[in-house]
Amino acid sequence: MARLPPLARPIVITVCTGKSCTDKKARKTSKRLKKLVERRGLDALVQVRKSRCLKACGKGPVVLVEPGGHRFKKVKPTRAPQVLDEVVRSNRTA
Repeated sequence: MARLPPLARPIVITVCTGKSCTDKKARKTSKRLKKLVERRGLDALVQVRKSRCLKACGKGPVVLVEPGGHRFKKVKPTRAPQVLDEVVRSNRTA
């Protein structure tokens, strides 16, 4: 398997935990992302945070990624591994 280049810069993953998103398992999504980050040894490079409403209630749970401002919509706990994979892949140096 080819080695990936190092991450370009630290990543902050913010999970909306407003009422609408919480009703759709946002807190479980946040916990799952945190566990995945720890298991993969990325906790020095990736932070997972919770936030109040991100104003996308119909599309929740919403996950915002910085740098880049990318939003993932309808992120259930089962989709957390794919989201983390994409976030890490897109934040690697060329």
